[in-house]
Amino acid sequence: MLKKVFGSAVFGVEQRDEMCLGIRKGELSKSLDQNFGIKLNPSKDMNIELTENDFLIVLSEDEL
Repeated sequence: MLKKVFGSAVFGVEQRDEMCLGIRKGELSKSLDQNFGIKLNPSKDMNIELTENDFLIVLSEDEL
């Protein structure tokens, strides 16, 4: 498990010229009440705990 502030994740993604839109918690992926674990545009100072089942929601450019 990795504990960090969402802003740190955003900074890491920006270093790759990508844009981080939010997170998806794997353990909530089947929960309609919890929006399937998706949290878009969280506050940059929000504390997050990421596990191997969680994902960052990222936009990136496909360079073929």
